[in-house]
Order: sequence, then C-alpha cells, then structure tokens
Amino acid sequence: MNIIHKSHTSRLIKIKNNTYKLITEDYDSHKNFWKYNIKNFDIIEKKQESNVFTIIFTAEEIITLKMLLKNKKNKLGYKQSETLFIFFQNLIKSLEKDNCSNLLININDIMVINPRMAIPNFFYMNTKYLLPIKENKLEITIPFLKNNYFLSPELLNMKEIPSYINKKSIYYSIGVLISYVINNTIFKNNYTQEDIIDNLDTIYQTKLYYAVIRCFNKNPENRFLLYI
Repeated sequence: MNIIHKSHTSRLIKIKNNTYKLITEDYDSHKNFWKYNIKNFDIIEKKQESNVFTIIFTAEEIITLKMLLKNKKNKLGYKQSETLFIFFQNLIKSLEKDNCSNLLININDIMVINPRMAIPNFFYMNTKYLLPIKENKLEITIPFLKNNYFLSPELLNMKEIPSYINKKSIYYSIGVLISYVINNTIFKNNYTQEDIIDNLDTIYQTKLYYAVIRCFNKNPENRFLLYI
C-alpha cells in the first residue's frame, strides 16, 4: 500500500491498481463536508468505527492538483477550470447550510480523480480550517501561514489573533485559485480590477469569467459564489 496524500485528519492510500482507500478521523464532526467530497466516488465499501470513516473506491488514477498543473504546463483548460470552480462553489454552499465555512484553501490538499479525462473530478482533503459561522463571520483563533497564495486581502491584512473575518473571505480565495489555474498568475494585495480582467482574457465574457469576477469584490459583503 502506498500513501498518496496525508492531511490534517485524513489519509488517501493506494491499495492496488485502480483501488484506493480514504480514511478520515473526523467524519461525524464534518459529515456534510465529507459527503459532498465523496459523492462522485465509485465506492466498493465503506465502514465507520467511532469517528473514523473508511471508504474503498475505484479510480483509474488520483494525483494532486499541483501535479496536474505541472503536467499541463501550469495551465488548465476551460472545462477543467470550470469544474474546479463549481466543485468549490458547491462545497462552500454545502458547508454554509451547516452554518460553517472554510477559512482558506491549500492547493496541496486538492486531489484530482482520473486526471486524464477531459473533465476530471476533484475533492478536498483538509478540514483544519473549517470554522463555525457566527453572525456571518468566522472567528479565527488558530494561526495560519500568510505565504499561502490564495488568501483574501482581509486575511493578509490581519494583525492579531483572535480576530473575526467575513464568511465570504473564502469566495475571494476561490477566485484567486481559478485565476491561478487558468493563467498561472497570483494577485498580490495591491491588485487592481484591470489586473484581474487582463489575467482572465482567455475566458473573457464566458460564464466562468463572470463567476470569478463576482468573487473579487474588495468588499466581502458584495462577493457572490454564483455560476450562471
């Protein structure tokens, strides 16, 4: 057996060719998070002992998003980028129904199922920064690294912990992630609207373009996760 990826409370193991095992130690604590993540798995077996949940499933191949980007010369195509956006949009909306959200995105924890397909499946393997929503805000009591490429301006400007941040901070992070996989560009905190538009020129006036633009409003209250 070969460990493909290990994160905060979960492990992805390759048992043999085309067969994998996902083990998570916080299934009951974040049930909807994991349910959404595994909904497209071809599951052979699943079992739960206490709070440890194990799933055995089949896939031709599973790699990290970083590896997929490397194989694609650091740029994804439109359909792959669109699928990634919709995955995170629906994941965050699923969390919000439970009055919870994710503080940030770590690209190392984004996994890709069947990456050779034109439209692969994605899943996310980190629950460390899932936080409860209180009056549309997240209370931050744990440290995080500011060298993460996909932080919102609010997180980059944060000076102390504990602090409160708008729940829509993560919307900005999703927008930056999609912009990154499309053109391999990271926006710094002093970005302009022109910087964003220039970077999205390859998808200009598409559904994905407008979905990403909605994530980038500097006022978190005016950000939206909406793909139409």
